[in-house]
Amino acid sequence: MDLFNENGWTTEEERLPTLRQYLNLRKNKTIPRSFLVTLVWLPNKFPSYAFECDKFRLSIPTKSALGKSLSTHLDSVVRSDMAFTLGVVVEEGKAPTVTFKQSTEKVTWAVIGEDPIIGYRLVQN
Repeated sequence: MDLFNENGWTTEEERLPTLRQYLNLRKNKTIPRSFLVTLVWLPNKFPSYAFECDKFRLSIPTKSALGKSLSTHLDSVVRSDMAFTLGVVVEEGKAPTVTFKQSTEKVTWAVIGEDPIIGYRLVQN
């Protein structure tokens, strides 16, 4: 086997668009009011929380008001085995606002990493 005579391709996964990119792609179209959160990355290398839904990803700095609330409450939400959604409100001429809403759906959150835990992945029941 010779390295210089081999062909291949990258296996890099395509990343989800950010919330801003998603909204720009969906301009003048109706968007859902809420999105199920499927993946949560905790602050580690970067000082922010990262959330992924099926349509977009969102980063929330730890120093923001929402980031401070997340640092206080996120562990208890994940331990409660309840799903939560990310609500997005878009008003003409204003920046989109996001809210977290608890779902009635029972789920399990799988831990990503150990010592330290770096995130949680939603596991549907």
